[in-house]
Amino acid sequence: MKNVFTTKRLCRAGIIAALYVAITYAFMPFAFGPFQIRPAEALCILPLFFPEAVPALYVGCILSNLASPYVLFDALLGSLATLLAALGT
Repeated sequence: MKNVFTTKRLCRAGIIAALYVAITYAFMPFAFGPFQIRPAEALCILPLFFPEAVPALYVGCILSNLASPYVLFDALLGSLATLLAALGT
């Protein structure tokens, strides 16, 4: 399968990123703080089916971490952890 950039893939990536942010914000009391429980990380299985989900999850994680009280730590290390998990899938 060729790795072709299409509008469909771009839209799917945007939806995945928005879904990550929405799920994280829905569970905000648990998603931020020293101990984080993020149900949105379950989306890291999506790169198995859609390769465009890798950057989408990374962008979604960065955007959701903007509301974190530990924004610098979460935006750098948390997003990197999500990127590595998505790439590992």
